[in-house]
Amino acid sequence: MKRLLALSATLVSLVTAMPAMANSLDNLERERAIAISKMLDGDISIPQRSEYMMSSWRRLTDLEKIVINDKSLKSSAPAAALRAFNSYELTFLSHAAAEKNQMITQHWAETVGLSTSDLLVARVGR
Repeated sequence: MKRLLALSATLVSLVTAMPAMANSLDNLERERAIAISKMLDGDISIPQRSEYMMSSWRRLTDLEKIVINDKSLKSSAPAAALRAFNSYELTFLSHAAAEKNQMITQHWAETVGLSTSDLLVARVGR
């Protein structure tokens, strides 16, 4: 029994010591999803949203550079990488918004087809 308990403890410590492996594209997509979720969150104030989007912009810019320069994406996730690069405007929000001299929120809304008038007539629902 003691031996089984020691073996279990060793196994748990090995599993928890291993870092989670995610490629650069997964990290970018996770950060982008968090940014869009904060962008659409009605429970935070405008100054809070603005502050979060500025910090998110920095993280997205760094992650986008990493993805653009990641040579391993060709071999490890070719379909996902191809899909990401084909939808450049939505995958690389920070860079695409900078190219159009826009904020990330404005660029994302225009790319998915939302206009100011659409947002003004929208109702909040859950």
